[in-house]
Amino acid sequence: MDCQKKIWLDLLNEDEAWALFKRHAEPDNQSSLSLSSVAQDIARECKGLPIAIQAVGRSLKGQSIHEWKIALEKLRSSKPVDVEDGQGDVFSCLKLSYDYLKDENKLLFLICCIFPEDYDISNEDLIRCGVGLGVYGEYQSFDLARSQIMVGINKLVDACLLMHSKRQWGGIALKMHDLIRDLGLWIASQEGRTIMVNVSNDLNSLIGDGVINDQFAVSSWYRQTNQISTLFVAAKLEILWIETGGSLDISSASFEGLQGLKVMVLSSSCNYNPIRCDLSLPPSIESLSNLRTLCLRGWNLGDISFLVKLKKLEVLELKSCVFNELLNEIANLSKLKLLDLSECASLSENYEAIGALLEIEELYVSGASYYRGMWRNPSPSFLDNVAATRLQRYVIKFEGNYFFSSRVITEDLIMRALYLKSINISSLSASIKILWQKAEYVDFGGFHGDCQNFVPNVVRAVGGMKDLVLLQLGSCSQIECVLDTTSNDVDVELPALVALCLIDMRNLKEVCRGPPPVGFFEKLEELYIFACMQLRSIFPRECKLPKLKILKIDLCKATVLFSVSVAQSLSQLEELIITHCGELKHIITDQEGGGDTNTGKEIVPASHNSHLILPNLKRLSIRFCRKLESICPIFCIEGLEKLEEIELENDSRLKYVFGQYDQRDHSSHQKNSQFQFPMLKALTLKGLHNLCSICPEKYHLSCPSLKKLQVLDCENLTVLYENGAVAS
Repeated sequence: MDCQKKIWLDLLNEDEAWALFKRHAEPDNQSSLSLSSVAQDIARECKGLPIAIQAVGRSLKGQSIHEWKIALEKLRSSKPVDVEDGQGDVFSCLKLSYDYLKDENKLLFLICCIFPEDYDISNEDLIRCGVGLGVYGEYQSFDLARSQIMVGINKLVDACLLMHSKRQWGGIALKMHDLIRDLGLWIASQEGRTIMVNVSNDLNSLIGDGVINDQFAVSSWYRQTNQISTLFVAAKLEILWIETGGSLDISSASFEGLQGLKVMVLSSSCNYNPIRCDLSLPPSIESLSNLRTLCLRGWNLGDISFLVKLKKLEVLELKSCVFNELLNEIANLSKLKLLDLSECASLSENYEAIGALLEIEELYVSGASYYRGMWRNPSPSFLDNVAATRLQRYVIKFEGNYFFSSRVITEDLIMRALYLKSINISSLSASIKILWQKAEYVDFGGFHGDCQNFVPNVVRAVGGMKDLVLLQLGSCSQIECVLDTTSNDVDVELPALVALCLIDMRNLKEVCRGPPPVGFFEKLEELYIFACMQLRSIFPRECKLPKLKILKIDLCKATVLFSVSVAQSLSQLEELIITHCGELKHIITDQEGGGDTNTGKEIVPASHNSHLILPNLKRLSIRFCRKLESICPIFCIEGLEKLEEIELENDSRLKYVFGQYDQRDHSSHQKNSQFQFPMLKALTLKGLHNLCSICPEKYHLSCPSLKKLQVLDCENLTVLYENGAVAS
């Protein structure tokens, strides 16, 4: 970095090392009296290096005194290792954690070393590679194999040999500390499983020089490699991973020297437009008789008939690829358990061939986002023949469906998801019904049939949706309400529902018609309502939402959002974002007749527990709600102590942010006319032409943590807030 000043991060002293070691090993929790001195000796043998202390401590946590003594002897008697000067002691310490792993977890650890430094490793890549290598031997089901590998990953994290990371595009990832990765590569070389990670050389030169001949795994990340014309000779090679920056021609190469290959991944980094990235494979690919995992990502493949010759395939991924046709002969792949056709397109619509895969357990199919002209996306008809009863995990999506980002379900946690559009609810095939019944995430677009509501009409037609966690409805013009309890025969439930999204529901008038059943919405954490232009009533007075964290509403006609009784149930709400609701007058109000009257008259009972109203709200944003008169009664302020951000824009009728208190002046609030937002950091007020102040004149507000203030086009604003600052 060419820093002018370098700061040396020294090793820990003995006291610091002991404190860190105790945190991870917890020797004080052991019953043995002689353990303390052994533990201190082990901490000293870690030579003050934090990552070594952490790894050794974690590996010994909960072990017997005998294990601790053996570990100390190993550290004291370990022979110098063939690594760079200064790393021998460190590697000896870290290797102790590796030695305590089971054999299958050791192999999983070595798989993690095939990636470059600082690489975000996805769980899914480890699972698909691990299954291909047979890390945990034969398995009764793919789901069980997946669970075993996930347990192994957790063991590596617990041993500090892996750490969690977050990819920029969302989801969970894993990373290796550089020193841990170096250890893994060294261990692999010592155990006869040498791993080559190429980032700077053309792969042809390495193959030609025989560098790969005795390798267990080869991964190449040199993006300029566009042609490989050399004979592969590597009898011990079990993993081959090649990632390039464009087209790749291997047609002149030969795979006949790779008879032991079990996992092959060929990936193009231009997978946003695979039509430009051709992959030309040699005829000898059919000779890879032991190949169990094949992942081709981001390629224009053309003819894929070679696949039917790879009889041992258990995992086949053609993610973001285009190809001529999915052949009926794919049924010959009798061992295939996972098929990934995400973001794929073909010249043929023959996705019905998937129905011939009777042993398939995981299926991922979606239309290509780069769909142009002649390329065709799959149609839902292929689902009629799929072996739905065997599928344990599936994500099936068709072009044109809506999608929104949810904090509830990430890409690593979705197990069973359906994105379907233009489906006739009255004539569902048996396979689709089974998939819907098992689905956790359902996205319906423009379905039709006898469906004036989702519950009970649609759920009953499907046969129940007990596992549904996230529901999205878009452009379903027949739906008038999500839940209808006006009839007495509503016996269907959505007990697991956590997130609900409603988009462009043109005839939706109510979320709930009639009083909701007890507990119906009590697990709901996220609610999104967009472009539902007839929606006037959102929350009936009887509604309880104790776990709701995010509420976003845009383009609907409700005049009131919550009654006070509903607001009091929102104990976990963190984000409230409302935009373009032209009829909205009040966010929180207590009115005669419930939350859907238009009088705007506030009636505040004496028994209100104001500290229970929105106690966890952090962000409040209301924009372009031109008829808005008040956000909430003044007594609600006491519950808003965690507010960090307030954004109000173009709410032109708003006179006070926290509305005029009831003229009867409730006695409990006459004594407490000073309020505080202790955590408010950002306040934005724009285009509020009638705004006079945050609160009526006799109430005073202080914001001691305010760091960002924006006020624009608020010409009637005279006092912004008091007891901390006075503005305008």
